[in-house]
Amino acid sequence: MKYKPLAKEVKKKGIFYKEHYREKDFVIYSMGNSKSAFLGYEVFEVKRHDGYIIAGNKIEASECFASDEDFGVSAFHCADLKRAELRLQQLKDLKKLRDTAREERNTE
Repeated sequence: MKYKPLAKEVKKKGIFYKEHYREKDFVIYSMGNSKSAFLGYEVFEVKRHDGYIIAGNKIEASECFASDEDFGVSAFHCADLKRAELRLQQLKDLKKLRDTAREERNTE
């Protein structure tokens, strides 16, 4: 299925997000407020949905920002870029472990 990608820049809940780095399903966004004050980085594994209908309006399949429930699990707020990059690597390593475990279960 083809998914609409995340926007490179977005305003959400009064915060401006700008994509800083993306590698496959992992992304770092810098965050700022309306006065251009830097607020940190959000690092997360990109999620997807297959589309749905709300009140008769079709919502196309797309990638999604991390939800509030994802924070501390597959999404993190970091005060500086070095920490954001470390979290990104941790998320990538965890995904690799999950994928390896899934492959092992499928070959049993």
